[in-house]
Amino acid sequence: MLAADVATPDREPPVISADDLCRSVRERPTGGDSWRMPGLNRILRHDADARLLEIQAGVRWSSLSHIEGAAHFRGTVGQAVAENVAGPDGRPLVSHLRSLTLATADGQLRRASRERSSELFRLAVGGHGAFGPFYSLTLDLDSLAHA
Repeated sequence: MLAADVATPDREPPVISADDLCRSVRERPTGGDSWRMPGLNRILRHDADARLLEIQAGVRWSSLSHIEGAAHFRGTVGQAVAENVAGPDGRPLVSHLRSLTLATADGQLRRASRERSSELFRLAVGGHGAFGPFYSLTLDLDSLAHA
């Protein structure tokens, strides 16, 4: 555990799970930026066959250096998606994103993609966290590699 992850009297405990993130949003409606929350920095799922990688929003691009195209980015994946920054090929990052999971203002975890909850997906990507902090993001590794 990092020193920054330790709770102190003047500091809240780290957000390390989806439940923690939802509880944080319910207790503090302004939510916060999940990419700045300690603990949301893990790889959740790697589907080698489908070439998808689901990671928590606080994962730093530098820790994904083994992924083609990741070196182009700075900061965290969540921040890049919230700003919908340009990818290595100049196209918006959303073109390399398969799905996302965020905690909405009511403290519920919602998954969105182009096919499922497409309106929430379109609003959240590039929405600077206005629709809730991201919990996880699923990257299309083939798309990034071709970029």
